[in-house]
Amino acid sequence: MALNTYEPNSASLLVPAQLPDVHDDPTIAAILEAVCRVTGMGFAAVARVTDARWQACQVLDRIEFGLVAGEELAIKTTICDEIRKTGNAVIIDDVSASADWRTHHTPMMYGFESYASFPIILPDGGFFGTLCAIDPQPRAVSAPIVVEMLAFFADRIAVQLAGQESPASKPYDSGRAAMWFIAGVKQLLGSIAFEDRERLGSIAQTLDATSDRLSPEHGGDVKAAARWMRNLLNPLQE
Repeated sequence: MALNTYEPNSASLLVPAQLPDVHDDPTIAAILEAVCRVTGMGFAAVARVTDARWQACQVLDRIEFGLVAGEELAIKTTICDEIRKTGNAVIIDDVSASADWRTHHTPMMYGFESYASFPIILPDGGFFGTLCAIDPQPRAVSAPIVVEMLAFFADRIAVQLAGQESPASKPYDSGRAAMWFIAGVKQLLGSIAFEDRERLGSIAQTLDATSDRLSPEHGGDVKAAARWMRNLLNPLQE
């Protein structure tokens, strides 16, 4: 199945509402980069999802899908609407090989072959939206380590969003958020299966890229975490 390029003039586009202030968040950008590296997928996004709207808040697009932050899809054309109702992630390795999904209107409309979307649940229990990824090729996104990583990333995004949205919270600090991200990755690395760790070397590359967008103080901490991860993974790559 070929990916159908998103066209802003299509019937699925709605007039953008006020965009949550996450469209250029460096920590979320690093998470989207990590999502694409871990899954092998070419498009990842954080979306605000309600019963009436689906709006892209922050996007990484390497497959020329064409959707940018601030644009909307008609909610009923998305799988995220189902995730909003159930609170459960949806993961599809190969649409064409799935009896449940090959005739579903969403992959037929947008042309993706692999899909992953995880709910973003804020610390107060509220549903914000989804962390989602698509690709025109089948991808092994249902592998346990991938599922665990994507769930972790969705949780990290929720923490980040809560810090930005709550007036009573501490002032937004991208460095502190990056440290939460690193601490979570370290904890997760210690719990995953030995044979799965090698593929996570790409996370170190993501941390290096993130460090360039932070202050020298926090950037140095992030680079140190990337070195720590490489030291852990090097024996597995020999």
